[in-house]
Amino acid sequence: FISGGLGGIGFETAMEMTRCAKNVSLILIGRSKLPEKSEWDSILQNKPESETAEKIERISTLKNNTKNVEYYAIDISDADALKSVIQSAAEKYGKINGVVHAAGVSGSITFDRLNEEYITKMLIPKVVGTYVLDHATRDQDLDFFLMFSSISTIFSSADLLGYISGNMYLDSYSDYRKKACGSKSITVNWATWSEIGMAVKSNFTIDTLFQTIKTRDAINALFDVLSNGSGSTVVARLNLKDKIS
Repeated sequence: FISGGLGGIGFETAMEMTRCAKNVSLILIGRSKLPEKSEWDSILQNKPESETAEKIERISTLKNNTKNVEYYAIDISDADALKSVIQSAAEKYGKINGVVHAAGVSGSITFDRLNEEYITKMLIPKVVGTYVLDHATRDQDLDFFLMFSSISTIFSSADLLGYISGNMYLDSYSDYRKKACGSKSITVNWATWSEIGMAVKSNFTIDTLFQTIKTRDAINALFDVLSNGSGSTVVARLNLKDKIS
């Protein structure tokens, strides 16, 4: 089960699962509603650079790689909608084995322009979404509950207030969840991905205190992290050319 499953990092995680597990069943959720399948070819032909075309290509690739892929366009903070999807998936496939919470919203803002709308937009998927997703899957006897956070909670920027706040919640949630239910709970603090994801869409793929990370290296590190215990784990390499380092 992957929230943000058609986003860059969520998609790469799903792809790796199709490589590692034969006929894995993937349940993906996201904010964006996909058009009817009858419209896909037209969109791919006429608007190949659009975000919709990108999502169509990604779900088509996943469907070519494994037998069962389902996508639901829902608000992750909607507890009833999420519960309905999870119940449906559990009835169809027996149970959910693991959760990857990759949903999130990017965006910067200066302190003088900070407002409630911005804070709410940033926090809902990370704070409310995490809590709702956790409690909706507590009865599934998960092998793991994996959350994607950011290196920005360690080396931050003044214009990422909401984004950092949401990710700090995830940094603490893995320990809380482990104590609450005893199940493997992991938060990954990612360095900037240089080839896919939010940073690429925001044109921010430069080395800072930490080097950017390539997709293959990130995925390899992720599955190493999954073999470890609960807690928060940083996946990054110091940029030793940077004076701060």
